Amino acid sequence: VTAIDGYEMARKGHAGIALATAAISSFIAGTIATVVVAAFAMPLGEMALKFGPPEYFALIVFGLILSVTLANGQLIKAVAMIVLGLLFGIVGADVYTG
Repeated sequence: VTAIDGYEMARKGHAGIALATAAISSFIAGTIATVVVAAFAMPLGEMALKFGPPEYFALIVFGLILSVTLANGQLIKAVAMIVLGLLFGIVGADVYTG
């Protein structure tokens, strides 16, 4: 959105306003996100420690379904995204301990 709106504003001579708006909104969003993550870190950490194999499997299946959904019906593109993601995900994984 910043690139689209910022480009149009720059063409009209308002590039400084576009950059200032982008910088200020990015700072505010980053600050709010940091506060929210810090506030919910302990409960999320406790919940993550309770995850077992069924939950991890469900997360993996959800990710694969989401990949196919994001491909907008292009099955070859979805399969390529999934394979590439799986290949990137196994880089550095220990064969014996995972």
